[in-house]
Amino acid sequence: MDYETAARVATRAVWLRNLGTKFDWFDRPDHSGLEGIRARTDLTPEEIEAIVANAYRAVSGAEQILPEWTARLGVPHIDWDDEVTPEQTASETAALFGLG
Repeated sequence: MDYETAARVATRAVWLRNLGTKFDWFDRPDHSGLEGIRARTDLTPEEIEAIVANAYRAVSGAEQILPEWTARLGVPHIDWDDEVTPEQTASETAALFGLG
């Protein structure tokens, strides 16, 4: 996705950033762990490896770097880590959108 272009036309945007050590923040049953992902039969081997690679990027610190375009375009960011619940992040996001 071209986030920079999308952010220019979006009325509101927020960048969610994972500072935790877990890949399962969203607690999705189909992504409960790397072994669960590797066991999926509805994905090609290439799709599985892409998900696994993204999981490692998510917990490796790559997400800790904010893209420069977020600052340039004034996109706020919300960080979560192992101590933050999905409900807390959803509430904070809703507040930014005036939905809280």
